[in-house]
This record gives sequence, structure tokens and C-alpha cells, in this order.
Amino acid sequence: MDLWFQRRFQPGCTGPARLIRYADDYVACFKHEADAKRFRIEMEKRLGLYELEIAPEKTRILAFGPMAQQWAKEQGRRKAETFDFLGFTHY
Repeated sequence: MDLWFQRRFQPGCTGPARLIRYADDYVACFKHEADAKRFRIEMEKRLGLYELEIAPEKTRILAFGPMAQQWAKEQGRRKAETFDFLGFTHY
């Protein structure tokens, strides 16, 4: 997965992209939402080659980082989304 991301997927991104992985869990980070959406589609296809699939309850695209709180307010939400990874809640 790491090599596929680094060699095949990442070069096609329009901005910085990172894959943080521990065993079979990972967080993929992108500067542009379009890259995140493309990653989800391509990752599902990639896993399907090995008869694997993503866990829908653990998979989502969300705004994260310095601007996330501002975007949440612009969308009428009180606060930005959080996510859990490796036993930690990331704000």
C-alpha cells in the first residue's frame, strides 16, 4: 500500500499528500478535496483486486487543520469534525 501510494497515486495529486499507516489502519491527508475523493475511489478499486474492502464506518472525508473550524462555522456547524486514530482523538 505504501509503495502504491508513493509511486502511483501521490504523483497525480494536485497538492501535498501523505499516508500515515500503522498495520492495517491508515489516515490519508490531502491539501485538495478532489485528491481525497479520487483516493477513496482508487483505494476501493485497489483493495478490490485483493478481495478486500474499506470499512464504511471508519471511512470519511473531512476538513482538518488550521482552517477546519472556520469552514465548519461557514457551513453552520458549531465545531470542526474530529477523528480517532490509534486510540487518540484528533481535533
